Amino acid sequence: MFNYENVSILISEKVNNQKKKNGKLLIIAFILLAVVFVNAFLIKSNTDSSGIDRDLFKVIQTENINRVDAEREGVINTIEYSAGKWSLDGQHNANPLNIRLLFATVREISIRREITNADQKEAILEKMETEGKKMTFYANDIPVSSFQVWGDESNSTTFIKKTQDNEHVYLMEIPGYRAYIYGLLAISDPEWRHPVILNEMNWRNLSAIEVDFNNDPSSSFQIVTADSFYKIEGIAETDTSKLTSYIDYISLLEVDRYLKNDVPPDTSNLVVTFKIKDVGNNAMILKFWVREDKNSLTGTVNNRNWFIIDRKKTESLLRNRNYFSR
Repeated sequence: MFNYENVSILISEKVNNQKKKNGKLLIIAFILLAVVFVNAFLIKSNTDSSGIDRDLFKVIQTENINRVDAEREGVINTIEYSAGKWSLDGQHNANPLNIRLLFATVREISIRREITNADQKEAILEKMETEGKKMTFYANDIPVSSFQVWGDESNSTTFIKKTQDNEHVYLMEIPGYRAYIYGLLAISDPEWRHPVILNEMNWRNLSAIEVDFNNDPSSSFQIVTADSFYKIEGIAETDTSKLTSYIDYISLLEVDRYLKNDVPPDTSNLVVTFKIKDVGNNAMILKFWVREDKNSLTGTVNNRNWFIIDRKKTESLLRNRNYFSR
């Protein structure tokens, strides 16, 4: 059953944590919230007069889903729940908000009508094969639902069919609302990744951070542990309040978008390098370069996970050592 309270919480998180980001997902989130209240008062038959089961593609028990395969143009991205977290292709932590929005959507999708015009159906089937996406949902590693979808963004319509059935193609909807559902289902590989840049770091085990300014070495500094606290090495008295806020800011910093396939762009204008170490002396290397537009930076973690971030979001990171003196 659709969990109204959870979706309300989901929307609140979206508004509070990811303002001004990913506008399409935010619109879908608000639409889903509206559906919550509409469905609380409307009771509709699941089967229409033509005998079509409008709930044919709903994935009701999403709490049992532990894996989703999303295939497009021969490339399969796998989102899987294991060891208490969602991962993407076994390489990256996945964005939990996008996953919850996906589940909230597939719990509500409904058939609006079947496409009966032969020419229109043939055209849609061709688009599904060349531009659409195949979605397969697994519960305890057993496939429970598989369908193909394609959307026409110009009129916000989404079409769907069972994976092995080319005879029946349907127009899909969220009842009562004109929502571009394919905009969520067609999320690309980079958008499935966790938006927090250093989400794989265990900050409880932090031991040191080296900050190296490429064009101003004298401003560089190192954060080290001292008597269970952190301090700036070489500074007589560290402002611990400023330093704590600085570390928190690094740990929560979010990308604006990841670059597809981790293709490194021009990296000739290196600004700063962060070397973040844990107690086991494992290190994560975070680097930032100024982009040609001067309004954004290119970044990377360990020379992979390339991303773009608004320059204003990094201003608090570019503090020199004197900023932390008490």
